[in-house]
Amino acid sequence: MNDAWTITLTRDEALVLSDYLDRWQRSDDLTIRHEAERVALWNLLALLEKADDGTAFAPDFAEQVEAARKRLTPEA
Repeated sequence: MNDAWTITLTRDEALVLSDYLDRWQRSDDLTIRHEAERVALWNLLALLEKADDGTAFAPDFAEQVEAARKRLTPEA
């Protein structure tokens, strides 16, 4: 299992996602305000699914997600 995944976004995807995530960070609002945000999120999900090393189909997927959450938030 590789601990690093590489994905490539188009410039447009990066700009739209950056704006969307910045808005979320500032206001805690994940509302889709433009269809391009939905498309960019779908594209990101597709890229993550493509980069998946089989983890999503592992019998212990839920446990792996929970362990990853704990590693990302050690103080929570």
